[in-house]
Amino acid sequence: MNEKYSPLYPLLEKCWGKTLSGVPKEIRERVKQVCPKWGRKEFFSLSATEKDKIEKRKKIIRDHDWIENPTQEFKTWHALFQFIQYDDGVFGNHELEGMIDKAHAEKQASIERNLRDISSRLREITNNGMWPNSQEPILWRELYKFSQSLLTMRGEAVNDKNDVLALALDIVIEHLENILDIDRSRVGAEVIASYEAEKEVQSVPIEDEDLEDKVAMKKTKQQSTDNPWSIKCSSDPKPEQPWYTAARYFARQLVKENSTLLTKRVLLSHKVELSLYNAGIYKRGGKKKIAASTILKALSNVTLG
Repeated sequence: MNEKYSPLYPLLEKCWGKTLSGVPKEIRERVKQVCPKWGRKEFFSLSATEKDKIEKRKKIIRDHDWIENPTQEFKTWHALFQFIQYDDGVFGNHELEGMIDKAHAEKQASIERNLRDISSRLREITNNGMWPNSQEPILWRELYKFSQSLLTMRGEAVNDKNDVLALALDIVIEHLENILDIDRSRVGAEVIASYEAEKEVQSVPIEDEDLEDKVAMKKTKQQSTDNPWSIKCSSDPKPEQPWYTAARYFARQLVKENSTLLTKRVLLSHKVELSLYNAGIYKRGGKKKIAASTILKALSNVTLG
């Protein structure tokens, strides 16, 4: 068993209907060894259609990859491939692509953009270097992280009463969960534990920063002295980061100006990002803006208006 085995199946995406001479030179010998009768007439029954021939070639190559791949992630990859490819050589899920077309026709630009991003990311995971060549479950990890990001996006869509986007996300999330189930018992516990540990580290309150962080905190405190955003609201939960208090202050000011932002947390977080930046409040290190996605955590379980 070769731990550096590179699967043939994804390399033959546009070759299934071709003769052996139509297979790229760099993999032709490998294909010939795995399926020596690739283009021979006697390899198929007399009644075999072109589609039958393609399916037989696919099965041989798929089975070979399945056996040779030491990580056992071929099953996961193939299920993902089947989900994202709805016609031979054409990528995109039927339901998802249909919703993209519908959003485009109805001029729902933001929904269309989100759905296209999801479709693009699925194709990227399927085709661009996510195939593992080691014992680490690289593909499973990427799929799990992506599914968690979609769950977050779905929550935001529900809060914004964006039913079209929430429905599309439900479909994709359900499919991804089914795909993850294929190898969940083997690698799931390890990957999920690692993922949760990373989240926990990111959410731990700052108690003893390194020198650069301390300088940045000092700078932020100096900037916020005698400014209203430095005063903590007594009803707020304990801030996990020094800038949480300022973020909540700016969020409340923005909601006072536009009450509809109460139900548009994502948009609100982007506006708060700009307010913090303009006030000179940055990430640890004192150089970069605090991302809107991070600001959402500061606004969680907080009454803003």
